[in-house]
Amino acid sequence: MAWGYVASGERTKLRLMRAQSDRLVLDEAMVPTDAWIVVNLDQDGAPGRRVGLQLLKQGSWKSVEVPVAGASDRKVIVALFADKGVKGKFEYDPNQKTKSPDRPYVVGGQAVSVSVWMR
Repeated sequence: MAWGYVASGERTKLRLMRAQSDRLVLDEAMVPTDAWIVVNLDQDGAPGRRVGLQLLKQGSWKSVEVPVAGASDRKVIVALFADKGVKGKFEYDPNQKTKSPDRPYVVGGQAVSVSVWMR
């Protein structure tokens, strides 16, 4: 079961368009509050080292580019996290998830995320 901030599926979405060696392009992103697009290496189906991060303001976005470093020819997990702590500062510690103010959005019991291979 996923954990984080529960959100409405009508206002929260990530749809990937393409993945290149140094960036991801999201066809669409809908965020209910200011939020982070977080890109982590896939480590046996779980988020590993963070390789990309992009802040989005509340609203609906098209063609969002997210810079990615060190993930060429690797699978990554792209997730949407709420920016609930200090605005504009990513505050998530995987070792202290419940104490981190910035946490993933969850819709219908699932984290708002997508996995993709970088090319």
